[in-house]
Amino acid sequence: MSAEHRILAVYISLCAVTLVLLVGFLWTSQKRIWAAGENQLSYSTDLIAEWIDSAFVASDFVLRDMVGHITPDELLFPHPDPIRHSALSELLDARRQSLPHAFLYGVFDANCIVTHGNAVLGFDASDREYCEKLRDDPKRNSIVTHGYASNVGPLNVTHARALRDANDEFLGIVAVALDVRFFDEWLQNMGVGPLDALAIVDTKGMLLARYPAVDIAAGEIIDNRYLGAFIADDQKFMATFFDAPIDGASRYWGARKVSDLPFVVMVGIDPSTWKAEWYWIGSLSIVGWLTLIFLATLFLRSHLQVLAGKTEILQQSHSDPLTGVPNRRAFSDRAAKSIAHAECNKSWISLLLIDIDHFKNINDEFGHKVGDMALCAFAKCCAAVVGSADVFARWGGDEFVILVEAEPAAAQLLGKRIQEKIRANEILTPDGRKVSLDATIGIASVKADTSVDLEELLRYADEALLKTKLSDRGRITQRVPSISEK
Repeated sequence: MSAEHRILAVYISLCAVTLVLLVGFLWTSQKRIWAAGENQLSYSTDLIAEWIDSAFVASDFVLRDMVGHITPDELLFPHPDPIRHSALSELLDARRQSLPHAFLYGVFDANCIVTHGNAVLGFDASDREYCEKLRDDPKRNSIVTHGYASNVGPLNVTHARALRDANDEFLGIVAVALDVRFFDEWLQNMGVGPLDALAIVDTKGMLLARYPAVDIAAGEIIDNRYLGAFIADDQKFMATFFDAPIDGASRYWGARKVSDLPFVVMVGIDPSTWKAEWYWIGSLSIVGWLTLIFLATLFLRSHLQVLAGKTEILQQSHSDPLTGVPNRRAFSDRAAKSIAHAECNKSWISLLLIDIDHFKNINDEFGHKVGDMALCAFAKCCAAVVGSADVFARWGGDEFVILVEAEPAAAQLLGKRIQEKIRANEILTPDGRKVSLDATIGIASVKADTSVDLEELLRYADEALLKTKLSDRGRITQRVPSISEK
């Protein structure tokens, strides 16, 4: 082939490869921009949810203080001592006023009759949500209700705390009604774009607050299938694209449930700004591709070949060639990071050393090919159980190792799940015979409130494994070293 033909062939190959790379880059950049938007939604909804949660922590603190001033003999209506009744009422109202948006409070007896408060004394609240749930569930001590419009004030939610005696018998309730306009004040401080929106609804779909404000009034039910499905589901966060039920604008919405409270935070972002960013990135990328295609022919091809070779070498140096799982070298690198993370959080860290039971017998009876099949099946079972944050590797021979940031009980449970997975798996030999597998596991768990030595952790796990192998295989032995041993 002539030099001209070789240059033409290189040019055509370069055009094709870089065009594919360009398309891939544009696709991934679009995904990355949308992922960044989802992260923004997640962060924004989490920030608002944390604020809401902290607001009700504050109101619960006030309720606890109010409960501390009430004795069972005060829960009377009508009260026989007007002076004593008035003094307690004034004290409790002063506590109520420490919550800026608490416009109403009440103390209720065991029949949910108001005995004290700026609510209507003698009012029967036995059919109210907070009364029914606190009265009928002895394990529940506090509740925040869905939104409702009372007959003596604005749209509000009630935060109530049960009064119980030493035997957890229900004596009554202390409750405050919070004007939901405090949600509006927070949303106004968040700051959004002209086409973005923030909203707070309860888990019955009632709109409690919305920014920017629209004609629809707080207290109305939002009828939206996406929101309804999210509320009914167990997931905590949702990000999806739909037309807003309030103003009809198309937005990318993030919705987050607020811990144990009956509220959902919604943040909607106008996606047009993301599209403009992607169009700009795409235009620059195409111009750059058209320029570079004339300047980077042979050099680019050589560079790609070298890069591919380096990638393959790096992959081989960190993977076990038989099972495909990380090897000891990769384990040491990842384990150091995992231990550093545990030390930073002062959390528990556990190491599981796993040995295939009677692996030598498998090799001797069925041959090394079946032994290799056993190793691969064993590794696959372990990999199916461990989490993405766990450090899993083949340690050598028929031993595997897992490092997990978990307490002793959780590490025990992980070991049992691995054994169950392995025992449920059988190998079929070339001549049709079935080979069952089992595992013996040694576990070492330490609290990373001081420096953790990986070698010591391995030694403890190895000692636990050896102890089990000498006594009875197929079991789990765990060692939790004392402070003096660490």
